[in-house]
Amino acid sequence: MLRGLHYRVSVALSCFALATGIGIFALASYQVLHFLNIDPDYCVKCQENGYISIFILLIIMPFMFYLGIILFNGVFGLVMYAFNKFTLREVVQFSFFYRYPSHWLN
Repeated sequence: MLRGLHYRVSVALSCFALATGIGIFALASYQVLHFLNIDPDYCVKCQENGYISIFILLIIMPFMFYLGIILFNGVFGLVMYAFNKFTLREVVQFSFFYRYPSHWLN
């Protein structure tokens, strides 16, 4: 269980990772809409490939959020590695599996 400063840092990292995931999903959704020749300013389901695009966006949504978490936590982990606060193994586990370093759990 995280306590004190580590808990607050964890909450802040989660919020920033979620925001990064939302940004990546927004970029990916515009790319999908552009690829399918769908105007995002017009009714999406009224267009020819509208339902296909909605289905594709629903499929890629969790992957884009996970990619945002990996990117943000990876950058944070590498910064902490540069300051000798994390080992390289802890950086990988924090980035991909969201496992906290052992010294945060005490």
